[in-house]
Amino acid sequence: KRINRDKNMSLNMRIGLHTGEVTAGITGTNIVRYDIYGPDVDIANKMESNGQAGKINVSEVTKALLEVHCPGRFDYVFNKVVTHQPVN
Repeated sequence: KRINRDKNMSLNMRIGLHTGEVTAGITGTNIVRYDIYGPDVDIANKMESNGQAGKINVSEVTKALLEVHCPGRFDYVFNKVVTHQPVN
């Protein structure tokens, strides 16, 4: 909100956070792309897509870590249950 006001912008992003393990890799030969893969990446994606514009949606795993390492720094408001179906 402060950036929007100071820069006269109307940026309103959804952000999703999850903490876990990832596999990273480089694909391509002519156009090289770096990407990350894994179930925890899928969960972070679901956190973002199920979030609200202008808010940061965090998983229970990330919330627990933040509460341990940054107690009292953030206020949490329940959004909704986000489910993840692992891909076989």
